[in-house]
Amino acid sequence: MPWKNGGGTTTEIMIWPENADVGTGFEWRVSMADVATDGQFSAFPNYRRSLMVLAGNGLVLTTSGSPDISIGPGDDAIEFNGATPVSARLIDGPVRDFNVMCRNRNGPYIYGWLRAETLTRTTGLRLAADFELFYALRGKFTANGLTVDEGDTLVVTEGETMDLSATREAEVIVVTIWNDGIVDAET
Repeated sequence: MPWKNGGGTTTEIMIWPENADVGTGFEWRVSMADVATDGQFSAFPNYRRSLMVLAGNGLVLTTSGSPDISIGPGDDAIEFNGATPVSARLIDGPVRDFNVMCRNRNGPYIYGWLRAETLTRTTGLRLAADFELFYALRGKFTANGLTVDEGDTLVVTEGETMDLSATREAEVIVVTIWNDGIVDAET
């Protein structure tokens, strides 16, 4: 979907609950954005945002009262409050980034963890979170015999067991979502 300011486009990978949308509210959302020009991030009060640059030369993010943050391909994801005014300056050309937004709320909350992984061998996985999404960034992999091609996303729900494998190295973006605030980043 094109941005209202004309500065880029967003591809929604998954939103929860399934019938939600950005205009009416959601619990969490996973998306990619192609950023073509410098500009202000859209405000998402009551959400935490995580962002990782996938392609291009990177971004410099500016917020009032904080040092600028440069982020490029291969860097860890950054996390920030969706209500904080953030502007982005492209570093020598357009970028593609990967985004996770999770609603803040009192009491139990939603937590999203965004990271990059390289699959090189068979790995057993038993999910401890509510959802785990595997986006095949480069290469392809198999999950319980199902091939996940480059550019596709595998969604695994709580209690499922997966055997992941890649015959050649596959770069995968992994999003882990906990809906109840129980966070164990080592799982």
